[in-house]
Amino acid sequence: MDREKLQEHYAKIDELTVERDFFRTCAQSLPRTKRTEMIDRGGKLSVQRQCALLDLNRTGVCYTPSPVPEEDLRWMRRIDELHLKYPYYYGTGRDASPGSWAGRG
Repeated sequence: MDREKLQEHYAKIDELTVERDFFRTCAQSLPRTKRTEMIDRGGKLSVQRQCALLDLNRTGVCYTPSPVPEEDLRWMRRIDELHLKYPYYYGTGRDASPGSWAGRG
């Protein structure tokens, strides 16, 4: 490879480095949700590389949460109702000695 061609390649590398750094700076100033929307799963760059450029965790991009079963939601609502109705009874360490409940409730 002659010297002139080598200089052209180095110039192109410098240009690409500047563009990449500019892209990273602009992209990283965006909220995570916007950066996640920028991922192109069918693009030329792999999802892993896109995540690296956008400063995203790949598991956060690839993970799709499974739906919560309706029965679990009912139990969670019931537990919330009980915690709101009896805030000092459920969820706190209770002392079982006879005088420990004086003044509560």
